[in-house]
Amino acid sequence: MQILLTGATGFVGSHILSRLIEDGHSVSVIKRSHSDIKRIEHFLGQCTLYNIDEITVGHIFQGQSFDCIIHCATYYGRSDTECLKNIETNLLFPLDLLTVGAARGVRYFINTDSFFTKQINSEKSLDEEHYMHGYTLSKIHFKQWGRMLSKQYGIHFINMQLEHVYGDGDSNSKFIPYIVKACSSNMASVALSEGTQLRDFIHISDVAEAYRAVISQLDRIDASYTSYEVGTGRTRSLREFVGLIHNAIKSTTALSWGELPMKKGELRESKADITRLKELGWKPKIVDDEDIQNELRGLINITQCSHST
Repeated sequence: MQILLTGATGFVGSHILSRLIEDGHSVSVIKRSHSDIKRIEHFLGQCTLYNIDEITVGHIFQGQSFDCIIHCATYYGRSDTECLKNIETNLLFPLDLLTVGAARGVRYFINTDSFFTKQINSEKSLDEEHYMHGYTLSKIHFKQWGRMLSKQYGIHFINMQLEHVYGDGDSNSKFIPYIVKACSSNMASVALSEGTQLRDFIHISDVAEAYRAVISQLDRIDASYTSYEVGTGRTRSLREFVGLIHNAIKSTTALSWGELPMKKGELRESKADITRLKELGWKPKIVDDEDIQNELRGLINITQCSHST
């Protein structure tokens, strides 16, 4: 297939790009001219690159047709002052892609969603305080537009709602890489909240395989809007998962649970219903403690190598 991919220089997008190229798809990548390409530099000769800050979405479609758009680009604005960038990146940009793509014959639009959007599920919840509220609203609004426009334009909108993803290539500013770095360097102590939040932790390789499963069976999708929850289908507390990291490398770092307050509006529990993905023949491979710890040890080795070069 001819596929247009956004967010390929990021954590999730780079792993999806790897699978797409491996499967023989013709891939074009939308990025910014200043994007850090270290995650995908070994694929540069195997895909076409477009710098969206230098051309318009319309120019990308001139003389080029695509069967599918996979949208992974996102902006995690955490403060109210970043609301405009949240709207620009998470709503206006993908809306441009969706509308132009539909007008140019694109049949499928695969959107990357987040478990954060579960925070706002009613009119009443809009008045409550939520963690990363601006980011969450922008993601929800695009999903709602996608659902509406898919019927209007006759394009299949597939929503992939990801749970808490971890694995190699993630940003050092994220929670799991931070803990890995702290524990592997045997920091004296790490301040943490109570750690009672329940999360569905899923490895990035399982996420990429979920996208692969959906892409391989796009012709089976009849509905204008389809949503898949992407996780393992089980929860662990943050305390339990951090414990797996800590024990995997026998770290001497003291885990100071309860030293930090819980984030206001943070979800207390999130778990994926993976029934629909299983119907496509997909299931997560990294679920048990031993498998998770093996992946974490590999992640620790990568982290240590990156800091030694």
